[in-house]
Amino acid sequence: MIEITIDQKKVKAEEGQTVLQAALNAGIYIPYLCHHPEFVEVKGLSSIERVYQGGEAKDGEGGVPFEGCMLCLVEIEGQSGLLKSCEIKAEEGMQVRTDTEKVRETRQENIAKILEQHPHACLVCAQADGCDQKICSLGIPENERCCSKYGICELQKVAEFIGIEKGLPPYVPSSDPIVDEDSLFKRAYDLCIGCLRCVRVCREIRGADALAFTVRDGRVVVGSNQPSLKESGCKYCGVCVEVCPTGALLDGDVRSGKRKKSSLRLKIKPPILPPEQHLALTEGNLENVPEGEGIYILFDEAKEIYKISGVENIREALLEEMDAGSPAAFFNYEEDPMFTGKERQLTQQYMKKHGEMPPGNSELDDLF
Repeated sequence: MIEITIDQKKVKAEEGQTVLQAALNAGIYIPYLCHHPEFVEVKGLSSIERVYQGGEAKDGEGGVPFEGCMLCLVEIEGQSGLLKSCEIKAEEGMQVRTDTEKVRETRQENIAKILEQHPHACLVCAQADGCDQKICSLGIPENERCCSKYGICELQKVAEFIGIEKGLPPYVPSSDPIVDEDSLFKRAYDLCIGCLRCVRVCREIRGADALAFTVRDGRVVVGSNQPSLKESGCKYCGVCVEVCPTGALLDGDVRSGKRKKSSLRLKIKPPILPPEQHLALTEGNLENVPEGEGIYILFDEAKEIYKISGVENIREALLEEMDAGSPAAFFNYEEDPMFTGKERQLTQQYMKKHGEMPPGNSELDDLF
């Protein structure tokens, strides 16, 4: 083990770990979109000259190295410029700063470039709170507002953490197709931000290598490497859907917040999201909560923790809380198949700090 300092906090890191991995393991959040906890190390990706989107050939420039999302930038004492923490290996005595003015400004510039490729009107709208996203009072066309994962979108959470600059240009819908050629996947290529998580997880975790990318007019364009998924060697496991940070890849027959998952789905780690946010406990917000395994936390009016619970169906449990007249005013949640262990961990952390269970967790059985 080695020791580095991140934002004046001493952090232990394993030999060969990146600064990003060391920070996340220590509970220090650094934003990212192209990285994922399943990826052990950065592996160089280069474009090819042709990919296919629903059988439609997309020709572009081959041999272009993928630069990444450029959101995990940090400053390191003794080294010039901003560096990608997903690439830099931690070294003994290294001094890392993740929240300097230069880092913040550059991250905002880079997230703005990413948002230009994705509907974002709802993300910057001053009337977003309480809006049902069905009728826009500003008259913005539906395909420019937000995607179907609004409220549970990882891109949205990362963008809100970084901060979205004022004056972001309107989203210009792309001509990339929406492909629903089978009952398992829906591929909305017009919502793709080019993070290449799907390409990497297919290649590095699934071993299928069915997806690739090309570069057209400086923009990353993702698709299959042959006209159809079957010809490309797709295993139809859906792991690409699991890692997508937007609504570009969805399970078949998807409804808002509800997924029909493939029985072949691999179990993978969830992404590490920005520090907790407090969502108002309203029916409107619950519509966007997934019906899946995970943990939810309820907060009172003062945003103090009221209850911690791991459940098999997050949305259903939260609706039951509302129906039962829960005194909670806010909530947040995290999808996690190991929800019982997560609940125990968070509850024990609460007890260590407060000396008692959260008010809404009345039974000691919650610990075991």
